[in-house]
Amino acid sequence: MAAVIEVKEVSFRYGENDADVLKNVNVTIEQGEWVSILGPNGSGKSTLAKFFNALLVPGKGEVVSCGLSTGRESNWTAVRRQVGMVFQNPDNQIVAPTVQDDVAFGLENAGIPFKEMEKRVAENIDQLGLNGLENEEPHRLSGGQKQRVAIAGAMALHPRVLVFDEAMSMLDPNGKQEVLQMMHTLRREHDMTIISITHDVEEALSADRLLVLYEGKVLASGSPSAVLEDAALLEEAKLMPPFARRLQQKLAGRGIFLPAAVLRDEELVQQLCRLKQTT
Repeated sequence: MAAVIEVKEVSFRYGENDADVLKNVNVTIEQGEWVSILGPNGSGKSTLAKFFNALLVPGKGEVVSCGLSTGRESNWTAVRRQVGMVFQNPDNQIVAPTVQDDVAFGLENAGIPFKEMEKRVAENIDQLGLNGLENEEPHRLSGGQKQRVAIAGAMALHPRVLVFDEAMSMLDPNGKQEVLQMMHTLRREHDMTIISITHDVEEALSADRLLVLYEGKVLASGSPSAVLEDAALLEEAKLMPPFARRLQQKLAGRGIFLPAAVLRDEELVQQLCRLKQTT
């Protein structure tokens, strides 16, 4: 697979007298990957995300997105069309009076011809399950629906990469499930590269690969199982294991040992059922 995002020896500070938020960070993300960047608040993960589509440019090092160096201002427009972002609060991203106008907003700014714009708006409203809401005022929608409007607007530009920056942290469980399911659909049907920024280890379980960021440094990169079963790493990064793993550890402390390590709730249920059948 070809690299779609390359972060090379990037360091960054917001002010001249501030400490570095990122410290010699190296990251490569391949086309079609789903990568979760996991870390506690203040670890630098949201700052890192803003480099992917040139919302920030490095003070030291280089970022190459979709083959274009973000250090060149002339590349910024092209980079932002190929790397879409969905932010934590959809209210900060929705700018138009109706759903269909909001989905069209980025296309209008990009100078997409009207007929093509109509086609893309209709396609993405359908893809994101927003049919019947075209003329609704976005502020009247649920949190999950608002995030789907934000995703539809980003998708209408036909990006290669979608970055979800804590996009589920303000949603209720139903809203989180809506957005997570949509991320799976985009990955499956469009070979979309998905980058999710999160401090939630449960959300990170959906990814192919986890990058653990702590105090501006990459501590680890690996599969969810390799990262989340490493107790010493999680302790160093100030992260808690997934609920299923914590419960397994509690059971072990009471002399109840499951046949295999678990990370997901469904794995925990399966292991408990097997344990019950053998006792």
